[in-house]
Amino acid sequence: MTQRHSLNFRPRAALWPIAVTALLALAGCEAGGPTEQKPAVATQGKWTVARAEGQGALASVWGSGPSDVWAAGGRSGHGLILHSDGETWREVPTAIPGFVWWIYGSGAHNVYAVGEAGLIWHYDGATWSSVPSGTTKTLYGLWAASADDVWAVGGDPEGVPGSAVLLRGNAKGFQPVAVPAGLLPSALFKIDGSPAGGVVAVGAGGTILHFDGAWHRDQVPTDSALVSLWGGGGSQLYAVGGDATGVLLHFDGATWHNVAGVQAGLQLFGVFKAPGQPVYAVGAGPRVVEMDSHAGPRDADLPELGPATVLHSVWGDGHGRVYAAGGTLYGGQPSMTGVLLERR
Repeated sequence: MTQRHSLNFRPRAALWPIAVTALLALAGCEAGGPTEQKPAVATQGKWTVARAEGQGALASVWGSGPSDVWAAGGRSGHGLILHSDGETWREVPTAIPGFVWWIYGSGAHNVYAVGEAGLIWHYDGATWSSVPSGTTKTLYGLWAASADDVWAVGGDPEGVPGSAVLLRGNAKGFQPVAVPAGLLPSALFKIDGSPAGGVVAVGAGGTILHFDGAWHRDQVPTDSALVSLWGGGGSQLYAVGGDATGVLLHFDGATWHNVAGVQAGLQLFGVFKAPGQPVYAVGAGPRVVEMDSHAGPRDADLPELGPATVLHSVWGDGHGRVYAAGGTLYGGQPSMTGVLLERR
């Protein structure tokens, strides 16, 4: 059985497996019009629906602080950007001509969105505008080292090894980053970094690329696709992915190892870890895995979302709120819908 991506991409079986396809075929959602909603008041430690979105699925959530939170996604040929002041979510009008896979920035006046067909858009605190990327391949992730030093990654999961996209630039434009032959996979999906830990990117075939003055591939205990990471460097770095089952990897400063206890559920697509806070990982099912220093990973209780929902991104504001973004991203639903969850 071959799965078709609802955005006309061609994901390889290792990344979007048959197990997810079977689940997603069980349910569909009706699209509704855009709404302006206030988050539901959550009890302590409970996940609630902050927004149900009818104009497209959501793939990313990030903010510069509690009163400046962004979510992004859309559908094929149409980008969707949402913004919250901490109380109310609103759709932000833009002319982004494709699905947005990731949103990230260095501050409230320097935010980037990347996605379908090599699109890169920049927000300067007032308006969104297009930035030349130099590629037509899909860009899946980005990381801002500073306002003028931004990294973006992408590629074709079904392409040939070595053809992944790795770019570096700013609001004026992006250029390819030279990587030694043989290190790049067919696609890179996310990138992160810190002054102490260098730059780290994850991708197809269990790839973890690490730059600490020179590029090299880290040894990892999996050949499953790694879809996202968070933490920068040191011992706070986590990566997630998987095939039919979830994979959560932890870097202890020297080596990567599997975190036991997450393999009972479907694959994971997003992860977030703030200093001194629990690890949150999200994925298909839908599922949210929570893990703190006192206990192993556990799947959280979620509102009823239906098996077609995939949670793709998670982010916390550092002041007690954690958000998860997702929707009917995969499985060929005729109408893509999105959801934002909130944990207070």
